[in-house]
Amino acid sequence: MNLNEFMHEVHENAVRHGWWESERSSSESVVLIHSEWSEAIEEARAGRPMVYRNCMEGVPVDECAPCNPESIAECLNYEKRMECEYRGAKPEGIAVELVDGVIRILDLYGKHGGALSRADSKVMIRATKHANPLLNKQTPLVDIVAALHSLTARAGDMMLQGISPRIAALAPLEACVGLVLWWIEAQGEDPEKILREKHGYNLTRPYKHGKKF
Repeated sequence: MNLNEFMHEVHENAVRHGWWESERSSSESVVLIHSEWSEAIEEARAGRPMVYRNCMEGVPVDECAPCNPESIAECLNYEKRMECEYRGAKPEGIAVELVDGVIRILDLYGKHGGALSRADSKVMIRATKHANPLLNKQTPLVDIVAALHSLTARAGDMMLQGISPRIAALAPLEACVGLVLWWIEAQGEDPEKILREKHGYNLTRPYKHGKKF
């Protein structure tokens, strides 16, 4: 995947959906990236997988043929959810929340007219592993998320200090992108596929997604 090309797709979609209709502060952008990292931890704490789809969105319980739960809350078989014809369009899960953070970062790069120094996702993944030799597939999610929060906070500090050009202040966020892509791949998932699936869903969302910010 060419991440810089994908970045333009992400930013264009954000603009079309009203995300940049009014100016946003650096603090707001950074806090919302932090929120995605934290949501990945919440998915893990709830025992949810890397990727899944919510089942039975707007469908009566008695019409759910694959597992026929007594209630939506009892539809806990995530593998069955992925097979269910009533599965929701929105991808969910630990990896998806991490990818949401990447999408926010790419949008921010697009807003400021920047480009990632490593556009090829595979090259970025290899570079991340080379720069962090202690990383391995057993590296806990909590360690990854702690590092993501630290890097995001560093970028936030640099933006608040008025580092110029603005794109230079975003440099720690590029490291976040590499770390997320590397960790997802290390867990046996395809980060490019998840990125495209979540972006594809975002294309279908309503204007401003019904949110204030």
